[in-house]
Amino acid sequence: AADGPRAAGMLERFSPQDLSQLTWAYATLRRGDDALFARVAAVAPAKLAGDGASTQALANIAWAYARSGAAGVAGAAELLDEVSAHALRRVDEFKPFELAMILWALAKAQRPNVLLFQAAAHCLARDVARLPAQSLSNAAWAFAKVDVRAEPLFRAIAASAPARLDTFSAQALVNLAWAFCVASLLPAQLLRQLVSRIELVPVGPETPVAYWQQIQQLDNALRLDAPSLGIRLSPALVGACRVEICKQHGARKPSNLHRAVSDALRHLRVEHVDEFCVPELCYHVDIALPQHRLVIEVNGTM
Repeated sequence: AADGPRAAGMLERFSPQDLSQLTWAYATLRRGDDALFARVAAVAPAKLAGDGASTQALANIAWAYARSGAAGVAGAAELLDEVSAHALRRVDEFKPFELAMILWALAKAQRPNVLLFQAAAHCLARDVARLPAQSLSNAAWAFAKVDVRAEPLFRAIAASAPARLDTFSAQALVNLAWAFCVASLLPAQLLRQLVSRIELVPVGPETPVAYWQQIQQLDNALRLDAPSLGIRLSPALVGACRVEICKQHGARKPSNLHRAVSDALRHLRVEHVDEFCVPELCYHVDIALPQHRLVIEVNGTM
């Protein structure tokens, strides 16, 4: 990962498979190296020309940029769009888990290709029985995240998942339940099964913040997107989630831009609250004007 012409020259000699393995390794180890990912993004498109890359290499590259948080580096957006274009032309060549991986990555990186998602939905619905539990959850999450309708796929997942719930991780259970709610496809029996299993997952001081965030999002989705079902997470789990989320945000420092906006409001004598928690949603916004029932999100993706 050394900087300079020598490193760039080495990457020029890498095959698409080499580049996919390199980025996959860094992402798996959670080794952030924006300079490396930017250099790969510069050389990879030419390597992918002519469909010379394997479907595994395409999926691994997309996954690595999404997993590592490198989707915002120079050239990454163009590379992901190139990967999407190749995947669309060769969608029938992908193994089901590879297709689920690439869809998850594009949704995570906020670079969805709608045509690819639509084509992939047909392939995955046909092969849903061959999808591992994590891939099943990832695929549903991806479609819900980018708001691409895929009712046949979700029906196939709803039919396949109940017999395999013992193989789902806690994260996969939460994400699958969230996806069905947000997609407004509400198989009541499956959602009750998912929520029952989620309630049994041990939580405590060692529970990752990311899992609490997922629980928060699921609680919001059950109440806002699926109120007619009357399915809720237990007050104890929701209460613990709110405590942990508040701890997380209480330790967060406003960005410079956030502080500048807050200072401008103060100069204008506009009463406001920074890092405001909406209690009913356990969701924090950057700035709230409670008396006007307005919120301001500063440079935020949500």
